[in-house]
Amino acid sequence: MPYRFLLMLCLAAIAAAPTRCQDTNEPTPPATKKPQTLDELLLFHPSKYPTGNWQPDGLLFRDVAFESGDGTKLHGWYCPCENPRAVVLIAHGNAGHVASRAPWLRYLQSNAKLSAFMFDYRGYGRSEGTPTVDGVLQDAKAARAKLCELAKVSDSEMLLMGESLGGAVVVHLAADSAPQGLIV
Repeated sequence: MPYRFLLMLCLAAIAAAPTRCQDTNEPTPPATKKPQTLDELLLFHPSKYPTGNWQPDGLLFRDVAFESGDGTKLHGWYCPCENPRAVVLIAHGNAGHVASRAPWLRYLQSNAKLSAFMFDYRGYGRSEGTPTVDGVLQDAKAARAKLCELAKVSDSEMLLMGESLGGAVVVHLAADSAPQGLIV
């Protein structure tokens, strides 16, 4: 029985490994993106557009397109609030995307009176690319910079909020540049 799990893990690793066969007459293009490792294949479970409600009732939001440090095209929702009590960057958990967190964003905007920016990591929602640990951390840095621009605040004037996987992401951001507050 224990060998069965090990065998399945080995088969998954072999299936996920890139093939080494290629046409020798064509030059090998330079690698521009780092491929997912086996642990990243097991870690990330992205949900893609169009699943979910992308036009939620009762939520004022703006679709925001921006780029990660490596040029990956990303997507998020900026949910402004008039005279907000605070500005918050939200890194969501695994699976799902911004549209699947619309009720949460609606509550933060309407009840808590927060201006919020929630973004999708690469490979999630409407964001392009494939999630990797390094890539997701780059995405979060780009999202923080975009929120500074949108809300006209500095890094130190915003809250960072992370749900599950996003908790690790915002802790990494906070270690890089101290926010006004950290919610994990």
